[in-house]
Amino acid sequence: MKKFLILVLVLTLGLTGCLPEARDPVTVNENESKEEESIFGGSNIVLATTLPQESGLLNELIPQFADQMKIRVKTIHVGIDEGVEMAQNGEVDVLFINSKEDELELINNGDVVYSYDVMEGEIVLIGPKDDILSTNDILGALRTISTKNLPFVSGGSDSLSSRVEDFLWNELGVVDKDSWYQIVESKMRDTILKADELRAYALVDKESFLNLKDDLDLEIIVEGESLLKSQFSVMTIDPTKSPVINELGSLAFANWLVFGETQLIIKEFGIDKYGEALYRVTPNN
Repeated sequence: MKKFLILVLVLTLGLTGCLPEARDPVTVNENESKEEESIFGGSNIVLATTLPQESGLLNELIPQFADQMKIRVKTIHVGIDEGVEMAQNGEVDVLFINSKEDELELINNGDVVYSYDVMEGEIVLIGPKDDILSTNDILGALRTISTKNLPFVSGGSDSLSSRVEDFLWNELGVVDKDSWYQIVESKMRDTILKADELRAYALVDKESFLNLKDDLDLEIIVEGESLLKSQFSVMTIDPTKSPVINELGSLAFANWLVFGETQLIIKEFGIDKYGEALYRVTPNN
């Protein structure tokens, strides 16, 4: 599938009469201008993403992409609904989110042209280091939390972790939540800090927790379950939605994300800092 994606990009660029070389990193000689014009139809793209800013992954990837492809990327961190709305309105060139349901709807409605799986992250249940749940089962853990009225903090935001949380409570038939349940209408970071303050449990993105864990009295209680997986996909927006959409630039970015060398960076990201990889690459076979 990757060979096909690369072929699509090459053929598309071939129509413009300018084919890129192999994806070896582009270097700029001292005598060359760093403002070299991109061969991908424009020098800018706008990317909307639900990837947690705390993860640092895009800070690693985007400068390399910009250097190789001579395309500047403006990144907007959004909730799922906001990102989907921006794609529908043609306000962004590329969408990089972790909601398969919304991805399929965008495809079916013709809002996106290409969509590729990139990587898989994870949602984890965090809680006090003296945890009393004694289980690695997420449904069992949440059942114990609700029956024993253990403190739980919910992000209440437009994120996959909040959607997964709602699904799990519904599976357990937990509708009415008392004083043990607190909603924090804010960013993931604030949810984690509130859970630490209250010595409470919470469902959060693993990368966000690991970024803060050294200053917390919390630990991961449940991880590695299929119900807690977070699949990220990259999508290029239908260029007929707006005359400013950079069709070739967005396709270049999407293709670059699933290219072998980039996937290796993603696969190893986090090992140096956390001792473990934050993401599992999901090749487009």
